[in-house]
Amino acid sequence: MQSAYRTGGNSSNDNAQLLSNHAPPMTGLRLTRASSQLGPSFLSFLGPWQVTAIAAQQRPSQPIANVKKNPSSNLWALRFAATPLPGLEIATSTLSSEFVFEYDRTLERETPKKQTLQSFDVKYSMLAGQIPFSIYGEWMGHNQSGLTPISPTFTAGFETFTATASSRSKYYIEYTDNEQNCSESRVLVGCNLDVVPKNQFTNRDWWLGSALPQQMSGWTLGYERFESSGQGYGAKLKRHSKEESDFSELELRYQRGLFNGLWRVSANYVRQENPQDTSSDTRFSSSWEYRF
Repeated sequence: MQSAYRTGGNSSNDNAQLLSNHAPPMTGLRLTRASSQLGPSFLSFLGPWQVTAIAAQQRPSQPIANVKKNPSSNLWALRFAATPLPGLEIATSTLSSEFVFEYDRTLERETPKKQTLQSFDVKYSMLAGQIPFSIYGEWMGHNQSGLTPISPTFTAGFETFTATASSRSKYYIEYTDNEQNCSESRVLVGCNLDVVPKNQFTNRDWWLGSALPQQMSGWTLGYERFESSGQGYGAKLKRHSKEESDFSELELRYQRGLFNGLWRVSANYVRQENPQDTSSDTRFSSSWEYRF
């Protein structure tokens, strides 16, 4: 799911539109309804349901241009999820923060502006013979009032599983469209217009936004395998585009237990093509974490 700090069970495998892990950890408080049997009887038609609330504080890890002192900002989030039918989960999430910066032409500097985002996601799981599979989608946008996001972005996907006595494998394909209709009368979270510095909605140090940059769209094909021995494998093939540029990425991952901890290693190959140039980059990373 790509989410270390989201409000519940968001559906996406690779590119959650709201409250993904595309941000550094935050100091915060999370409250979750632990039992789905509690609550008024008139909500019984929703089936099992859950509400999660988050209060946190954001602070950038890099200095902000033209701002003397790095500010911090409160972040509030709420997620409601319900299972009205077997295999069907529907949910809505709301997030509000002042940690989005826009360029003030009068003051000639960046100023914080409060933003409220709203997302809806749905996931339906069932069996086809003996094969389990799920289809899912998430729809997210800037919300000025009411429940309808403005110029929304979305992610949709399909996943299936296979399992043996000692392993479980997951296969998925996911499509994301983060393109927004930008105009001077509609300044949205993903619209940078003609100004520099840009709106910080998707910058890793500022916001819990989509890992895929705004104004991009494309596909991700993924595979994950975990064994009871503690070993795990993963692979992703991504193909995305933005205006006249095409981006391709291959990611390979491996993990296993090591010295009472978890060791991970990954390799990424990225290729960018546009009418003027073609470039490529290869990255390797490794980490080890001790759990107690």
